[in-house]
Amino acid sequence: MRVIDYAEVLKQAASDGLRCVYPNSGAFAPAGKHEIVGWLGAADATIRADLAARAVKCPPPYPQNLAGWFRRVWEPMNRPAWLLPKSHWAYELGHAHQDWLIDRLTSLGVNVAELAQHTDAPALAFEAGEAGVLTDLISLLLEHLKTSDYAILLPGLSVVVTLHHHQQLWWQSGDADVNDLLVNADQKLI
Repeated sequence: MRVIDYAEVLKQAASDGLRCVYPNSGAFAPAGKHEIVGWLGAADATIRADLAARAVKCPPPYPQNLAGWFRRVWEPMNRPAWLLPKSHWAYELGHAHQDWLIDRLTSLGVNVAELAQHTDAPALAFEAGEAGVLTDLISLLLEHLKTSDYAILLPGLSVVVTLHHHQQLWWQSGDADVNDLLVNADQKLI
């Protein structure tokens, strides 16, 4: 795992057809036409009706199963995954989740003191061979997030996966191959 500078994140995202929707953040969305598919943990009455039809219910335990579902879709792609907060690291490590996130990132070899100085969103890059580490971190985030959301970008694809603090994963994809994969993914995952 390595840290990707925010300037590089922005350059790669633009190359992949993603636009940043909030300055200096990890909040991205496909710029063009895209599909949305949600994977849901617990019932959530806040989901818009038009998106509820695009959602698949995951069985408990939600954090572990959602992370496992992500791994089963991502790992065969054999490409990196970049994890970043939809806010910025100074907020995440200084206010939002410092009580548990600092220890976990430190255990992964991240220079947390340096990362915490960023009022932007450098990415934590995981290679395909680090799927277990990323899966564990996704599960931990889904279990503990209370106010923040995180994003996963798949460099080379117009794809954003949002780790929502209501224990949900939302895929936004402008990539036809990924869309085809997600259409029936629930049949293979459950």
